[in-house]
Amino acid sequence: MSLFGEHPCINVPIAPEYLAFTTTALSVVICFITVTGNMMVVLAIFIDPNKELKTPFNYFVANLAICDLFVGIVLDPLSITYHYFEGSERRFPADRYYLHFPYFISCTASVLSLAALTVDRYWAITSPLSYTD
Repeated sequence: MSLFGEHPCINVPIAPEYLAFTTTALSVVICFITVTGNMMVVLAIFIDPNKELKTPFNYFVANLAICDLFVGIVLDPLSITYHYFEGSERRFPADRYYLHFPYFISCTASVLSLAALTVDRYWAITSPLSYTD
């Protein structure tokens, strides 16, 4: 219950227009930051002239960057499109399932990459003499 009477979102099946367009604008900014940042990480690791970044830890970091790059290239534009259609009160051309399932898979891949990074650092700290770099 709102202080000024009826709640503004009651019986409204979609989000308010300003919220959808704000989310769209923020998603565009996040998409560009995600793609450029993760692309620089991947390029720095795989195009290393001195071969100093070819370590198992950095491969795990590259794996995480590739997972996040997938999010920035494929899923963020889908999210931008979805929020734009929501704000313009049009129906999204695909079912929401096609948007939520890839997000779930990519988030799972990112979390598993972070878990691999954690295990690698744990082995490097607990047994530094037997850990090969």
